[in-house]
Amino acid sequence: VNEIYLFHGTSPSGVAAIARQGFDIRRAAGTACYGQGVYFSECSSKSDEYAAVEEEGLHKGLCAMLLCRVSLGTVLTWPHAEFSEELKVAWNSGHYHSILGDRQQLRGTYREFVLPPKSCFGSYPEYLIVYKRIFDDDCSDSGSP
Repeated sequence: VNEIYLFHGTSPSGVAAIARQGFDIRRAAGTACYGQGVYFSECSSKSDEYAAVEEEGLHKGLCAMLLCRVSLGTVLTWPHAEFSEELKVAWNSGHYHSILGDRQQLRGTYREFVLPPKSCFGSYPEYLIVYKRIFDDDCSDSGSP
């Protein structure tokens, strides 16, 4: 099964839709780094890059992400540049259930886990996280003159 917990960044309204109906592969960008699919990260800071601030309603000004239980199955680890013909051929071999885009090895950033369309139902959103981004300039330092 190869099941692990991973984060998925979205908006509060996106979280509500996923909680009601599950992940909708039709909403996944076909131009993403490793092709169309549902993207996850083991780091919340990476998933925050995909989290959108809600513009109106109850959660106005807030972001959201899910902590999901994800069944990766047999993983195709891809330590090369983004989507390529080689990745497409390897994926289409039918030997894999998910893709690990190892950008940590490639560029020293984050690893991304992708469930492509035929495997996108291998995740369960277990925890919903709603938060407000606070940047250093937004914080007041009571020790400053």
